[in-house]
Amino acid sequence: MKRKHIILLASFIVLALIVLFCVRHNSGTITFATLRSYQPLSNGRTWTYHSSALDGTSNIVIETCSGPVILQGKTCYAMTVDNNGNDRSITYENWSESGFAEYGSGDISDAEIYSQPAILIPTKIKAGTEWSQSITTFGRSREIQGKILGFQTLTVAAGTFHNVLAIQIQPISTESSSHSNMWKKIKDKLTNGSHSPTSFISQNNTIIWFAPGVGKVKEDIAYDTIIGRAHLISELQKYTK
Repeated sequence: MKRKHIILLASFIVLALIVLFCVRHNSGTITFATLRSYQPLSNGRTWTYHSSALDGTSNIVIETCSGPVILQGKTCYAMTVDNNGNDRSITYENWSESGFAEYGSGDISDAEIYSQPAILIPTKIKAGTEWSQSITTFGRSREIQGKILGFQTLTVAAGTFHNVLAIQIQPISTESSSHSNMWKKIKDKLTNGSHSPTSFISQNNTIIWFAPGVGKVKEDIAYDTIIGRAHLISELQKYTK
């Protein structure tokens, strides 16, 4: 009888742990470990992307994960971004009880640490879930808003991926109507095409697709410029585990 009670108690503890480390999404229940697989972080991993620029050109971008490292007392991973050998930047990322977050970013020799981690993937995974944050980056305060768009099947050069998590990240507009009207007047003056679409970038909206066991497979950054909306799209070509 005592053995039976021990087995029942052990079963109860296991069940409690499963409930504790699970999160909900719109197609069922996944463990926190599975959620973490949507952006796996380990030293030496690489992701190679084909990226289209705003001016119509394209190049190859390689992201390399290294670490863990200690950043102002916080454990995180350094993601180095090599833009076709011409430009190198870095972001600091990691998972926590709040989800997957970015801790800082910037030039590889002069990165800016955020006032608080910017959440990119929350622990509550359900289509329609929204969150907002106020963080200080590069000396100014920004309001950002995130939203879970849902799960999809997505095909890129690296393959076809299922249960891909789509997330939207965007700034919360604080422009006054007079400011918006001013920008519209300037835009109207530039519709003759004499200016580059990369001029006068005002704000952006980003959608990121994460695949389990892989990480980011696609990113679409939409810039609102003076002469209209332009997109910078990156798609995964290959990756290492």
